[in-house]
Amino acid sequence: MEPLVSVLIPTCNRPELLLKAINSALLQSYKNIEVVVSDNSNTTETEEMVLGISDPRLVYSRNKENIGPILNWRKALEIAKGEYCVLLPDDDYLINPFYLEEAVSIALRYEVKLVIPDCILDKPNNKSVGLSRYSGMIEGRLFIQNNYSIPTIANLFNRKLAIKLDAFRSNEILYADVELWMRMMSLGKVYCYDTPSVYYLFHGANIVTNLSPDVLVRNSKYIRRSVDSFASEELIYELVCRYVLFVDDICKLADYEFIKNVFFENGITVSPATLLLECKYVRAKAGIKAAVKRIVK
Repeated sequence: MEPLVSVLIPTCNRPELLLKAINSALLQSYKNIEVVVSDNSNTTETEEMVLGISDPRLVYSRNKENIGPILNWRKALEIAKGEYCVLLPDDDYLINPFYLEEAVSIALRYEVKLVIPDCILDKPNNKSVGLSRYSGMIEGRLFIQNNYSIPTIANLFNRKLAIKLDAFRSNEILYADVELWMRMMSLGKVYCYDTPSVYYLFHGANIVTNLSPDVLVRNSKYIRRSVDSFASEELIYELVCRYVLFVDDICKLADYEFIKNVFFENGITVSPATLLLECKYVRAKAGIKAAVKRIVK
């Protein structure tokens, strides 16, 4: 029998976007699914919209109060009954109708911890393909060590393993998805599915675009915690640098003080001279990317 897949859609006051996400899941070629909507909204508009959809695979739960974004992911995970899950925020949607069917087939055939699809990244004035830069099966630790990318949140994962790892346990770690993927990678193989399957929308209300420097510093502590069981200090240093580049790409916050605090948060002591070099590296890379965009245009 085909395993049940739970598509987890946490939502908050975005009924129009949510409807697109729900429909993209219900239209998948793989039919043994449930779509779990966990609602943080403070109005009844979302509830009325969801309850108006006539499909027995749709599971809806409204929180009595806003429990925060990450605990809302956790709520959906706890409601779910599937062997596998895909986390699909309400502002994203599936664009490959065969994604779940093929991802389940891959998970069963190769017994991997994660199936990681490519995606479309829709940033303001810049639409691109988000790539893992790998295709096929790979040991999760090698994936991390070789600087491959996790382009989207909507990876296929095992629900029981996520619960065992206490996924999405706190609103303090807003990159709790990346923490879970890295912890799963440390336990075994993953599969990079090199077909863009998810549309990832960046906008002014994205959580990641509205975080203060202090919050971003505290969030960085997931790095060491995720890989401490196998990673060398050199690798942790590299992962911290990659985090700084990621934050700078989205929030333009990678100044000297920010970099110093992120390193400190992850237990890395570096000299002021080294930190200044890291700042220059971040700025140089940002300048190169901007130049490439101008050339492409």
